[in-house]
Amino acid sequence: MAVRDGETGFLVQGHDPADYARVLGRFADHPDLTERMGRAAARHAQSFGWDTAAAATADVYTAATQSHRRRVRSHHG
Repeated sequence: MAVRDGETGFLVQGHDPADYARVLGRFADHPDLTERMGRAAARHAQSFGWDTAAAATADVYTAATQSHRRRVRSHHG
């Protein structure tokens, strides 16, 4: 998930301007939220980089290959 509600930002359901105003009011009432959420969002965004995606893809292929090998070995004794 790109936004972790309350941690890296706020999710606003629907298109109600009052809901957007309420969330923006939280930033106005708590100026530290911008810096804190910004840092958290930057850390979270690192999990979406190419290196992370490539490693996750390689892990899936490795697991699939190992699973296939186990099935083949169990059928061929």
